[in-house]
Amino acid sequence: MRLLNFLILSILFIAVEATATNKQHFPFANGQCLVCHKKGDDGKPIKDAFVAEQPDMCYKCHDRKDKGPVVHAALGMAECTMCHSPHESAVRPLLKDTTENTCNMCHDAPGSDLPIKHSALKMTKSCVRCHNAHSSENAKLLKADTTQLCVYCHTGISKGLENPKNTIHPAVYMGCQSCHSPHGSNNKKLLKENPNALCFTCHDVKHFDGGHPRPGHPISGKKDPLYPEKELSCISCHKPHYSPNKNMLRYNFNKAPYDGNICSVCHWQIISAPPGPPRPNWDD
Repeated sequence: MRLLNFLILSILFIAVEATATNKQHFPFANGQCLVCHKKGDDGKPIKDAFVAEQPDMCYKCHDRKDKGPVVHAALGMAECTMCHSPHESAVRPLLKDTTENTCNMCHDAPGSDLPIKHSALKMTKSCVRCHNAHSSENAKLLKADTTQLCVYCHTGISKGLENPKNTIHPAVYMGCQSCHSPHGSNNKKLLKENPNALCFTCHDVKHFDGGHPRPGHPISGKKDPLYPEKELSCISCHKPHYSPNKNMLRYNFNKAPYDGNICSVCHWQIISAPPGPPRPNWDD
């Protein structure tokens, strides 16, 4: 009997606690139903009769949400209550469901069917970490232009781009989305294509048909000799975002032990007996 009473009290406590976590709309919490609802002949609020149409009724108390040049299409439907509960909700700001589920009512979950997903999608309130829910100065309702937005989290790249000693890859100025998919991809690092295919969208593949940096030297189809867990590609030798070295080279071959011999960075046997110099840091 005591156990039963304990279970009942526990369930009641959980129910009360869940209710307590609900956020209530201010007029509803204060019994001011007539702020939104018309009054019936009996003096009580009429359930489906309102003092004004949405969103004008909401803007009586709330600041306008459509001031940016790019406005969420949902606002054009003039129905704030498509996303928000007018009375109470456990999800702030009075959303009918979690942020992700609310967005996915209209939008297909981006990248959900792809094997590599942006880690931001795994965070709570993932959509509004990058997108404004109502209006924005930027396309796709982004909170900032893509480069600013990405380096907010990718701070290592940010520091490299800000270093005046580094040369910036021109593609960076085109925006991160020119090479990366923001939600999900079939390729590592959320690349839109494999590294070489991506590079050859700007760089003419004809210049590399016979091999690079000299005839017969492969640029794909093998393992990176320094990092065999990676496939050999353009980014085995060139950094994709910034570099302190000429031609966006990943490694500085002008310093010891390489002393100007670019080939010796990978083919270290030219200048050293086994076990060879420690492999240089990938730093990407």
